Amino acid sequence: DRSCLCYSIVKSLFGLTIVDAIGKAIPQMLSTAFLLFIAIYIFALVGMSCFSADSPELYGTVWKSMSSIAQSVIMPHTWSEQLAELSKITPYAWVFIIPMVVILNFLLLQLILGIIIDALMRQHKEDEQAAKHLFFEKWLENQHTPEEVRQNTSAETKMILHEISVLHKEIKDLKKP
Repeated sequence: DRSCLCYSIVKSLFGLTIVDAIGKAIPQMLSTAFLLFIAIYIFALVGMSCFSADSPELYGTVWKSMSSIAQSVIMPHTWSEQLAELSKITPYAWVFIIPMVVILNFLLLQLILGIIIDALMRQHKEDEQAAKHLFFEKWLENQHTPEEVRQNTSAETKMILHEISVLHKEIKDLKKP
């Protein structure tokens, strides 16, 4: 019941198109989140093997490592703090921290944003196709307006519609006794 209420509130605020597009993008976002989880896990294992003895509060266990890495990806200011803390102990810490932040931020931001934008573009194309389909149905029944013609047709489509009109008139003339 509350989920329906939340859905209707979000739909009224952002419009059905955005909500539907994001809803359609959820499977891709889940697979990207899984890929992000695997990458964080791999970096956590590497971080544990390199820094667990020197910095057990950040990289003592797999879960501490994953938590530290996730924080450095989600909250941008924490990676520089981790780098400063680890650099006091280990001068080569930047070799681990900088590539980790770059790779994981790319996965998190670029891929997820790309998926959402792609879903929005696909939804926009579907909406355009539906509007054109509706226009053509109206055009075939001769119930269209000049404004609809202007909005829904390109120059090529106008030529095709004109040819169809000419053919339609010719067929009517041939049917006359």
